[in-house]
Amino acid sequence: MFGKTRDESENSEDFPSKNVGVAGCQGSFIDFKEFNITVNGFSVDSMVTENMRRKYYELCLARNTYLHHGLLKSINHIFATGIILETTTIADYIRGCKLSTSDDDFAMWDKRLNVLEVSGMNVGFLRSRLSYLVSLATKTRQIPESKRYAEAKLERGCMEQEIQSLKPRLRELKQATRKLEIEMDVLEAKIQIYERTFEEEANSPWSRDPRK
Repeated sequence: MFGKTRDESENSEDFPSKNVGVAGCQGSFIDFKEFNITVNGFSVDSMVTENMRRKYYELCLARNTYLHHGLLKSINHIFATGIILETTTIADYIRGCKLSTSDDDFAMWDKRLNVLEVSGMNVGFLRSRLSYLVSLATKTRQIPESKRYAEAKLERGCMEQEIQSLKPRLRELKQATRKLEIEMDVLEAKIQIYERTFEEEANSPWSRDPRK
C-alpha cells in the first residue's frame, strides 16, 4: 500500500537541538524569529499564516533542513507555497489520526505525500511515520478487544437506527395517552360525585331506612 521513501532508513529525533543550523539551505535558523521561508529568492512569509509558518518551522527544525530546499527549480514560489502548506496540513492530519481513521484516509495522505516527494519536497519522514502508523493500526484492529468493540459499536448503531424508526410510533402512543388522560380526568370527576353520594349513604344515620 505504501511505497518506500527516500529517508525511510533515517533514525533522527523529532526535535533536535534548536542550536543546530540548517545545512544546505539559504540561511539558517536557531529560533522561530529567525525562520524565513524563501523560494527561488522570493520570501513567501506573507503568503503563510503565522500558525502554519510555526508548524512548518517545527517540521523543518525536526529534520534540520528546509523541507522545500529540494523542490524542482521549475516550480515557482506561488506553487511552492502551496506545496509547503499541503505538507504542513498532511503532517497535522498524521499527528491527529486515530485508530478509527479509515484506511482510505491513510491511503489518500500517502498518495498526496508521494506527489509532494516527486516534486522534490522532503516528506520521506512523514511517509515513514504514516506507513508505521498504518501497520500499527492494522495489527491493533486485529486484537480481540478491538474486534469486539467494532462489533459492539455496529450493534449500537443498529439499535439507535431502530429507536429512530420507532419514534413516530412512540409519538402516536404519547398523543393517544394524553387523550386518554384527558378523558380519564373527566370521568374521574363524575366518579368522585358518585363516590361522595355512596359514602353519604353509607354514613347516614342508622335510623334512616333507605328502602323507604
